[in-house]
Amino acid sequence: MDTKNILTGIKTEDVKYPTPQPKPRVIPTPIRVPQMDALDIGQNPAQAAENAPSIVLERAIMRIRATVEQASAELRLPEGAQLDTSPEATAGRIADFALGLYDKWRQRNADLPEADARSNFAALIGNAVAQGVNEAREILGALQALSPEVDQKVNAIAEMTQQRIEQFAANA
Repeated sequence: MDTKNILTGIKTEDVKYPTPQPKPRVIPTPIRVPQMDALDIGQNPAQAAENAPSIVLERAIMRIRATVEQASAELRLPEGAQLDTSPEATAGRIADFALGLYDKWRQRNADLPEADARSNFAALIGNAVAQGVNEAREILGALQALSPEVDQKVNAIAEMTQQRIEQFAANA
């Protein structure tokens, strides 16, 4: 029996399908935060319900502080070090980190011409940064911390970061 594919003319028994290789799993560093999210309503449930939003906000701030402290320790930042949080400095740190991944990505995509590699990498990283900005906006909104001033800074950071990524792609 002839098992040739009518469109390609290739015999189906000659086709070798690659065995899927497992992708390496990235396991994030666990955040070590004391679990204290129990709320004792006590004798006055009405007052507890009234205070619930401020309690939730307080717990969220505690977790954010613990995460920042852990990240500072892992990055070996000196205790009490001041971090420039201006939109320019923040965008610079984000872009430096993201573009710092290019060499590793390039090794895995060595078959691409340099211009195509930069363009593809910039698209990938640009989408990841945009997703991160959207997630940050959602978190800030949920914490009721997304004031017009903060939103303007987030927009500036996102725009400057994307500009750096576009410059990277253009300088092939």
